[in-house]
Amino acid sequence: QVQSWTPQLVTGPLDQTPPNKWTEVFWGLINCAPTLVAFCVLQFSDIFANYQVDAMTIFLVTVIIGFAIIFAVNSSIHSYLVVNYA
Repeated sequence: QVQSWTPQLVTGPLDQTPPNKWTEVFWGLINCAPTLVAFCVLQFSDIFANYQVDAMTIFLVTVIIGFAIIFAVNSSIHSYLVVNYA
């Protein structure tokens, strides 16, 4: 569903329509952010060191949802570019 909303809700308001290779690079870099945040929290946070299950669950679900949304936007832009350049 997020993929179908990408042009109206994301790339349009950010003046990235129609997307080009730099738009894909930009969203590819943004797609790395949730993974980097998860790594830092997993390594350096007391939540995981002290095995606080509720906080761990909330954090992991939040990171996974954030990653999924960003990945869907990135995938939508990538799909558009594949068809456009084919």
